[in-house]
Amino acid sequence: MLYFQVRPDRVFLAILHEALQRTREELDFAPAYAPTPEDHEEMDERYRALYPELTRFFERRELLEVLDHLLEASQQPTIYEITDYHWLVVHECLEIFCGLHNDAALGSDGQVGPYIIDQIDSDGFTNVCLGILKGQQILFGPNGQIVENGENLMKILVVLSDGDNNYDKSTYSSTYNSPDPLCRPNTSPWNSDPNSLSDNCLAAQTREKELDTKTKTLANELKSQGTEIYVVGFGVCDTNDPDQKPTAEYCSGIGNNDHDDIADRRLLKCIASSTPGTNDHYFEVPNAEDLPDVFGKIAQSIAFRLIK
Repeated sequence: MLYFQVRPDRVFLAILHEALQRTREELDFAPAYAPTPEDHEEMDERYRALYPELTRFFERRELLEVLDHLLEASQQPTIYEITDYHWLVVHECLEIFCGLHNDAALGSDGQVGPYIIDQIDSDGFTNVCLGILKGQQILFGPNGQIVENGENLMKILVVLSDGDNNYDKSTYSSTYNSPDPLCRPNTSPWNSDPNSLSDNCLAAQTREKELDTKTKTLANELKSQGTEIYVVGFGVCDTNDPDQKPTAEYCSGIGNNDHDDIADRRLLKCIASSTPGTNDHYFEVPNAEDLPDVFGKIAQSIAFRLIK
């Protein structure tokens, strides 16, 4: 790992690795290709045109060796301090890489987007527990293998849901141990609850109750790992009671026989990291148009604490 004055997050490290790798591939030939002297001259000219600052200190072949060392060091658990010359390489690679991607983000009208995510079709019926599990895997790695070396790194999870846990038997596979047992109902997971794929607010169902309990357990585990959970309720059954706080007594009802009108909102309020006696990490919106404003408030809350 390369030493930074402020510990970078995993997204930045992934971008850095991709930028270094892309530069390495851009300035070298394919392994199976035997370049001619003319090819080398043309590639050297390309290097001088793209990276004029680096040509002051490195020949192209020297830069390739430096990139190999940086790529290897960036993937090691040992922390490496690098020289100013290496920082210049990192800066130039990131500048070119980010510039290309920013340009690619612009559409024909000069505006950002559209994005691939806009092409994803969703019909709801979500296993809320699996969504939170995926967040845990992103923050800590699929097997919890990411070690923070004792450094203080803020971990934030934002959950958007209607609080209605749905289990679909088509996701079950004993061969592939799917879905993950942490988020799989204990009662005959090869079957679905009656009306499990209905978008109506319903009476309590067996597998739904079991998933609610597992969702709360997983959220508690994340909190114990230092993760702060914000929850945005959207399309939640019945009407929100802002005076209802996630007390221990209130949250102890998770997994009981209450109707969706009570159970869904209770689950969402109780998995949030709200300060005792408040709902300061729980937001609820009636319309999709209100979502950007809520996400903006969450972002401001996080940013404010980062700069305090």
